[in-house]
Amino acid sequence: MNRIFTAFIEHKEFKKSRPWTVVEQRYSSLTVSTPHYADTVEILLYDNARGSAYIGGRKFEITGKQVFYIPPQTVHSFEYLPSDGEILVVKLQPSMLRDFINTERILSEYGVSLASLEINQTNYDDFYPFVKVLRENDDVSCALSSIISILNLLVRGTREKENSKLSGSSESSANMINEIIAWTEKNYQRRFSLDEVSGRFGYTKNYFCDMFKSKTGITYLKYLNTLRISNACDMIKTGIPINRVSHLCGFETDSYFIQLFKKTIGVTPKQYQMGKMR
Repeated sequence: MNRIFTAFIEHKEFKKSRPWTVVEQRYSSLTVSTPHYADTVEILLYDNARGSAYIGGRKFEITGKQVFYIPPQTVHSFEYLPSDGEILVVKLQPSMLRDFINTERILSEYGVSLASLEINQTNYDDFYPFVKVLRENDDVSCALSSIISILNLLVRGTREKENSKLSGSSESSANMINEIIAWTEKNYQRRFSLDEVSGRFGYTKNYFCDMFKSKTGITYLKYLNTLRISNACDMIKTGIPINRVSHLCGFETDSYFIQLFKKTIGVTPKQYQMGKMR
């Protein structure tokens, strides 16, 4: 069964009058998202979807009805198995919401913050009506009322968890994954070995590879190559020659770049370029 790797979606554009979005997703094929993070709040409602979620260095199984909360700047990735289940993805932009409500101030009254809310929420049926309003209603007052209700549910879910915060070791692992992702984003254009990157973070190569896979769901090399191909797509759209793109994205040979590009995207770099330039 072929896997589909979703594109990097790290920066979400919002309308100033509507700093929230709700998108429905369904996956009929095995689909893997690469590790990524954003400055948005993300809330995912699962209704009989199947797979695994990797959020902040923790792994969660996806089954039945579930709700996951992802704080800003938290690395996350997913592996979705084929199913007819529904996924509702809610994204909120806290900085833009300040024009209407101050989410941090609301949460501070309960002694919590966006960063400390529990990731694994359980009360799907409580969340769904408010997400439905956000999805179907453009009225700002109704939307803001629903967002405040969602925040209250997140607080309640956090308080209901005996261990509402990450343990010290898990928090350390999450921070390390963030550092590895940030370093890779800055250095993907140059060639480096697994020995170099693992040593950079004080790990042996084997431990580094096992740790990254356990915390994100994919291997480091798969993440690195997908990051490189994603950036290659952006470069190709601007008309940069294929061999130049291969070099700029850190590939050792043009032939390997072309082979990996076709395997990941489904067409050769030249075919992709021609399609984007029509």
